[in-house]
Formats: sequence, structure tokens, C-alpha cells
Amino acid sequence: MKKLAYRLWNSPTITTWASLVVLSANTIFVLPLVLTKFSLAEANIWFVFMTIFRFKDIFDFGLKNNVSRLYSYACGGVKDISSIGNIESQETSNEPNFLLIASIYNKSVKYYSIVFILAILVLGIIGTISLYGLIGAREDNWIAWLILLLGSCIFLFGNLFTSYLIGINKVALLKRWDTFFGLLTSFSIILVMLTVPSLLNIIIIMNFWVIINVLRNYYLVKKTKNSFLIDYDKFNKKHYLDVSKSIIEPSWRTFVAGLAGTGTKYGLNLIIANLVSAEISASYLLADRLLDQLKEVSRAPFYSNIPRFSKLRAQNKIFLLVKEVKQAMLFSYGVNFIGIVGLLFFGNYLISLIGSNVTFVSNMMLVCMGFYLFIERFTAMHLQLYTFMKNRVIGHIGLIVTGILLLLLTSVLFPILSIMAIPIAGILSYLFFYSWFVALKNYKILETSFVKFEKKLIILFNLLLILLFIIYEILIPHTQ
Repeated sequence: MKKLAYRLWNSPTITTWASLVVLSANTIFVLPLVLTKFSLAEANIWFVFMTIFRFKDIFDFGLKNNVSRLYSYACGGVKDISSIGNIESQETSNEPNFLLIASIYNKSVKYYSIVFILAILVLGIIGTISLYGLIGAREDNWIAWLILLLGSCIFLFGNLFTSYLIGINKVALLKRWDTFFGLLTSFSIILVMLTVPSLLNIIIIMNFWVIINVLRNYYLVKKTKNSFLIDYDKFNKKHYLDVSKSIIEPSWRTFVAGLAGTGTKYGLNLIIANLVSAEISASYLLADRLLDQLKEVSRAPFYSNIPRFSKLRAQNKIFLLVKEVKQAMLFSYGVNFIGIVGLLFFGNYLISLIGSNVTFVSNMMLVCMGFYLFIERFTAMHLQLYTFMKNRVIGHIGLIVTGILLLLLTSVLFPILSIMAIPIAGILSYLFFYSWFVALKNYKILETSFVKFEKKLIILFNLLLILLFIIYEILIPHTQ
């Protein structure tokens, strides 16, 4: 029992899920308060605020994922980062490459300082334009926007510390603290919503905890430097390795990929919020918020293990790597499936039960958004698999094409299908090129096929979702 407790306490997946369960408290407890205590117009502005808060992640410019992966390679003993991707020739040792870790951290400080400045400028302009028609002359809402902007940019700078902790495989430590601070955040927001509910107050308390979390991660980095036996003072700056190319090249590609993919999706949400009525906008953004929360939970089995996957790749343990990747994919798809089916069967009932001022989307709309989520997760996980197999970022290629297709298809379908155009255009834009493009590359590397690799993964869960939707529509009485 003691051994099991120790494994759970130090499990990246379990601790990540714990932190996400606490984060989901904002959906379970805070969201109903927003839906009942805010007017329809205020709820719509809240959802737009949260869309901008999620949109901020692309202004990390791809640094967090790529820098943390480089830390993982260094912890695996890689001597030359450029050798990753060549299974036969890469050179490793049994000890972490401490000089490489120190060099990466030193360069990251510079890059994240630049990120902070750029994010304030670019996100400030985009957000202000998006909110101008919704907020109008409400001074308190503009103050809330300025606080959200500052908190978002501080969060981005804080990725300097997050990427380090993830990269040296301190995921369990990070997520344990995320769980505790997430509880404090949720409790504080609920208290505010029950006593002095307003957009300004909820934004103030939310961003207060964002800043506290960044300071906490800074402390954890200082602490783990010592526990990880890294004395940065012993490395003279002139002895640092030149890792600029290894950071910048994949990061700018990841940024372009994020801009074309996530940026396009959230950008469309901001545009749509200004084109349709507040009722339709709030309904769609509510469903999008719930599915985004589901996506974050479903990422845990896969993304929490990326440091381990990268380390296995650095050690050339390919068979074990593929086995664990498929297990992580299975859990990720399973979480998505359970969440989508739960919303299909109980979403409308729960929304009506709390007396929400915002209605829920139709069943067909929800299922389309569910398939969109599945195809996006399928592509994203295969992209990550290819990235740590070859240490090469190709997401910018596929997502540029996908982003262009999404914009074109949405503009064509929107006059016909209204808000339904977004998930349908999203599904088609992925299927036209990107999804099979990146997946086929992995099948070729691993010498397998689509059916052989996916028969118990994406194929199974899509068929199950179709079957349950048919059963729901034909056999179960419901109002929609």
C-alpha cells in the first residue's frame, strides 16, 4: 500500500489528472454561477475573455514544448542535440548533460523576456479590437480586460519555469502544486461569485492566482536546481553551448503551426462572437468551453509522459516507446469519448437544471464538435510522436494548409449553416490534408499501417460515437 501511494504521488499522469480535476472545478462550480448570475450579454463577454485567455498560448511562440523537449534530451544524456533523429549515430551517456541543461536555461531567460514584450503588444491589439463592439463604454469591463492582458503575459513569461520543470521530468512535483493552488483558485472565485459577482472581480481574483503560480514555479525551479545537482555558477557564460538554433528553428515552426491551427480556431470564435446574436454566441462558446476543458483533461495521459517518451527516444528504446505511446493515446481517446457522450445524454438537462441564462447547443452540433475534437487530438498526438521520433517540427506545414482551408470553408459554409459551419469546416480542413499527412509519416517510420496502428484507437472510438449518437436519436426520448 505504501509503495502504491508513493507511485501515485510521483506519477506524472495521476498528478496531472488531479490538477485537471481541480481545474475542472471552474467548469463544475464556477461556470454554473456565471450562467445564472451574469446576464446573457455579460456571460457572452466572459466567454470571449476566456477565449482570449486561451488564445494567448500561441504567443508562447512554441518555446515551452520545444525547450522542455530539449531538457528531456539533455537529461537522457544526449551530447549533441543535432544527432537526435538519427537512431544509428546519436551519442549519449548514462548521466544528464548538465552543461547542456544550463545552456538551455540561460538562453530561455532571454527568449521569454522577448515573449513578454511581444505578447503585450500583439495580444493587446487583437484583444482590444475583438472586445470593442461587445464592451462599449463600460469602464469596469475595460479595466478587467487590462488586468486579463497583464496576467496573460505574466503567465507566458512563467513558461520559462514550467518548461524547465517539465523537461527535467518534475511533472509530478509541478502538478501536485498545481492541484493545491487550483483548489485555492477555485475556492476564491466561487467565494467572489457568491458574494460580489461581477466580471471585474472574477478577473481580478483569477489573475491574482496566475501571478502567484508563476512566483511559485520560480521557487520550484530554484529548489530543483539544487536537488538536481546543477550549480549554474560553475559554468562560465563563455562555456555555454550554443543552443539558439536548436531552440529557435523548431519553435518558430511550432508558433506558425499554433497560429494557423489554434490561432485560427480561436480567432474565428472571436469573429463569430461579433457576427451572431449574443444568444447564439454564448451557446456556442459555452459548448466550446466545455469541450476545451475536456480536451485539457484528455491530454494528461499523453502529454504528461512526453518527457519520458523523449528520454526513451534518446535511449533508442523504440519498441517500448511505441507501446507506451499507444497506451497513452487509448486513454486520451477514452476520456474524450466519455466526456462527449456525457454531454450528449446529460448536457441539456444539467443546463436547464441550474436555470442558466444561456442555452446549450443542439445534439447534432455537439456531435460535430465532438468529431472535430477527435480529429484534432488524433493529429496533435501523431505530430508529437513524429516530433520526438525525428526531433523535427513539421506542424507549420500542415497547419498552415489546414488554417487556410478552415477560413475558406467557414466563409463558404457560414451563410448556409450558420454557427454549425465551424466544426464541419474544421473536420474537413483536417481530413483534406494534415491528419493523414502526419500520420502516414509515423506509419512509415514504424513500418505499420493505419488499420494496424489505429484499430483499437481512433477507428474504434469514432465508430462507438456514431453508434451511440444513432441510438440516442432513434431510441431515447429527448426534446432536441
